[in-house]
Amino acid sequence: MPGRARGTVQWGMAFQASLSAAAAGPVVHVEQQGERTLVAVLDGGQEQRASFTTGRWQGAPTLYGAADGALLEVQGEDRVFYRVGRGGLMALAGEQDVSGLAVIAWRDVPDGAAGSVSPMQPMSPMKPMKPLKPM
Repeated sequence: MPGRARGTVQWGMAFQASLSAAAAGPVVHVEQQGERTLVAVLDGGQEQRASFTTGRWQGAPTLYGAADGALLEVQGEDRVFYRVGRGGLMALAGEQDVSGLAVIAWRDVPDGAAGSVSPMQPMSPMKPMKPLKPM
């Protein structure tokens, strides 16, 4: 395919792209960890993550803009597609027609940098309860 990297992508590579020109629009983060592809959609302070067994990437994933979000194409052991958007993530069955869809440019990011949303911290322990007063 034209514009694709040849050979296996290095472990730990990660990519990010905005689905909207608006600063507060959804951001897609994709990274490879071993045989799995991790996908996160960050939108308005909300984050949805999913992981899929795809095998090692044979090239950088491709993100196509669509009317209702985007299509993510990953070439691992097989060529697989995912619908990405405000509604979250969904694996799609079979080949998808991407002709006429614009390719959305990726930004290379450090592995594990799934955007500005930091992982939740554990809650602090609860304080002991005071004994009940006698009736």
